Amino acid sequence: APINASNHSVTGPAKHLVCDTVASSGGWSPVIHLSSHTGSRPVWNEDIAGFVPGDTVQKQHSCGGLEGIYALSKVISDGFNTGAIAAQAAGKGDGHYVGKSPTTSDPQEDASMALFHIPHSKKTSRAPKQFVDYQNDVTAAGIELANREGFESIEHVKRYTALGFGTDQGKLGNINGMAITAKSLGKTIPETGTTIFRPMYTPTTFGALAGADVKHLFDPARFSAMHKWHLENGAEFEDVGQWKRPWYFPQPGETMQQSL
Repeated sequence: APINASNHSVTGPAKHLVCDTVASSGGWSPVIHLSSHTGSRPVWNEDIAGFVPGDTVQKQHSCGGLEGIYALSKVISDGFNTGAIAAQAAGKGDGHYVGKSPTTSDPQEDASMALFHIPHSKKTSRAPKQFVDYQNDVTAAGIELANREGFESIEHVKRYTALGFGTDQGKLGNINGMAITAKSLGKTIPETGTTIFRPMYTPTTFGALAGADVKHLFDPARFSAMHKWHLENGAEFEDVGQWKRPWYFPQPGETMQQSL
């Protein structure tokens, strides 16, 4: 359905489109966890639609992506300049970088067009479920319900709904949840604020998620004394560490569910 770009209201009838995949762009969110734990309160950066470190409480310096700077040339320049300031704080230099940053080719950066809550012709509570946190099944309606129940602090909303409680620790849905909370309360996102983060996390590769579920894995395989018997009786195996354990024994043409 067409949407008004200024107030995000539905302005026309909906159309049904048949497709195989829906891809959405969520942008980048600076990883401000360590800065948050030093006592620095995050501040909202409208240009990137995300939070960046606020005033420094301890002896720390932030630069690059942590400050919402993503163009390579700007990241390098900001890193050099921040390094010079940090060196001065340690008694080295005058805080000015005099070198020349390398030339880079940066893609064009357009203004952010954030859409935190997909509108509907019906009220949120009557519209189809609009999931914000997919792991904990937190919906936009659930967030608005939390606000109606009197939970206005973003920390309370988080605990009422379990927003950001999953393994991603809010990386995927917290910004949307905070924006929906702000809209529901008639506040701005800076006024609503953000939660305090757990310690930093380390990104995980898709290979680690796939585990041993690949065509060939360069890893020793271990077999029990009954492995030959299991093979002769048609066992399907599962990996338990390096061990090949019988999973189930299907008859010809049986699915796993039928076999069980």
